[in-house]
Amino acid sequence: KRTHWAAISLSAGSAIGPAITRDRFSIHMLRTRLELRPRDRLGLGLIMGYANLPGQGGRAHNLPILGEINYRVPIAGLERFSVPIRFAMGYLPFNGPIMRTSVGLHVDLPKDWEIGFDLLSPTVFRSPSRLHFAFDLAFEVTRRFGRVAP
Repeated sequence: KRTHWAAISLSAGSAIGPAITRDRFSIHMLRTRLELRPRDRLGLGLIMGYANLPGQGGRAHNLPILGEINYRVPIAGLERFSVPIRFAMGYLPFNGPIMRTSVGLHVDLPKDWEIGFDLLSPTVFRSPSRLHFAFDLAFEVTRRFGRVAP
């Protein structure tokens, strides 16, 4: 049942990503996502947050900004579960581009709440000295405002 022309959701979450390169760095991000959902399964989002990244001589702090598109694939016979497929690109100030894709699991909870997990999430970003690759694992809590047609 369509109740609005689009729905809005607000998410907060955390991601941790061990490196897959020799230097054994890890990344940690605390992030929020504001998402517009023109359809129940399609979302366009803006991600902002805090990132703890490898830096010259230790750890570095940054505030990444990413744009995201996602599509939620329903799981047959399990109405409350879906598999989000996401693609995000953005910028790390003073570093360069960042790109992230992910596949995970989302669970609809009562009263327009959701929890989600990103289980496979390759992430690529640029630091001043080189490219970094990591696989994130993420958890988030989402509050939806309004519902739209599937």
